[in-house]
Amino acid sequence: MSGVEEIRRVGDAYEKKITSVAVNGSPYIHWQPIRRETIIDDFGREYLRNIPSFDNRVVVPSHTDFQEVIGKCVNRYHSLAFVVKEGPFPTWKSLVNKVFGEQENMGWEYLAALYQNPLQILPILCLVSEENGTGKTTFANALANLFGQNVGFYGQQDLSSPFNTWVSSLIAVFEEVNETDTTLTKLKAASTARTVTINAKYQQPYSFQSFVKIILLSNNEKTFIRANRNDLRFWVRKLSPLTEYDPNFNKNLESETPAVAYYLSTYKLPEPRSRMYFAPQEISTEALQAVVKESRSNCTKDLYETIADRLYNEGQFKATLTDLQGMLHFKYKISEIKQALRDEFCVSPSVNPVRYTKIPGQSQTGRVYTFSCDMLQ
Repeated sequence: MSGVEEIRRVGDAYEKKITSVAVNGSPYIHWQPIRRETIIDDFGREYLRNIPSFDNRVVVPSHTDFQEVIGKCVNRYHSLAFVVKEGPFPTWKSLVNKVFGEQENMGWEYLAALYQNPLQILPILCLVSEENGTGKTTFANALANLFGQNVGFYGQQDLSSPFNTWVSSLIAVFEEVNETDTTLTKLKAASTARTVTINAKYQQPYSFQSFVKIILLSNNEKTFIRANRNDLRFWVRKLSPLTEYDPNFNKNLESETPAVAYYLSTYKLPEPRSRMYFAPQEISTEALQAVVKESRSNCTKDLYETIADRLYNEGQFKATLTDLQGMLHFKYKISEIKQALRDEFCVSPSVNPVRYTKIPGQSQTGRVYTFSCDMLQ
């Protein structure tokens, strides 16, 4: 009977394979739920006997050995929408150079790791610029050309929602998110979590082995997130405006996608240098340091100035939390000062009370912090 391969049953639910058209006019295939009664109306009851059935849905990402069916399960990961073939890709090269600049080699590593090993944890890539026309959105769209429906575009409402189906994407692109503690906690947790609970509308929550990679796009170069010097998840790239406008740029990117896929499939990847593939010092850019500096609390900023002034005069000194509170004219609680010292200055007090000079000619005993000029580098 013709057409039975276009309908399948997964568990108790029926799906029909259909071809839709994206906003740019390009066709894409996906499976759409269909009611049993509709199938009977269209094809008759006997048609049901010939529909292939599967036990469950799984998500097994692969771009080099994709399998639509694994055992008696349907693979929900989307296959690539093109045939990989060798060829030139000058437009892709110019885009990767534009986005990653002096870190271009790392940019190709990032893309190759995405392509060859989609389960590899990668840093949260942040593309920022106060100006428009820098290539942020163009890069995200190019990734959508490459990885197809495995790339999702989301907003703050998706992070604020109790539903988190975005976690099931290979790449989740967010534009202009609000830097709240809740938002940052969700992004940080998702970037490294191996198992998450998916809450989808009209479905029971279920556990999922996450492999999502997060990309943030923002026009706010310093305030789109809050980060301290210990944050190892963010790879921040500041982009400059494109010098020339090519009306065929996006079209060329799309036509070169099969060739760049071939290049990424044959790229010789070095061994990962950390859990998030790159070593922390590799992704510590000037743009990230600007974010870290801007993210400092008022207590941290005042403490920094106070410590710097004291070091300028004395070179090195010791002080307790109470001493520092007095030096800050009691503007902040002891707990705030302690947290700033721990998170921003990465210092701890002496384990036991020691004798130290509070001011010239006067000594006392306490659990002290030791400050030196190298702390302010």
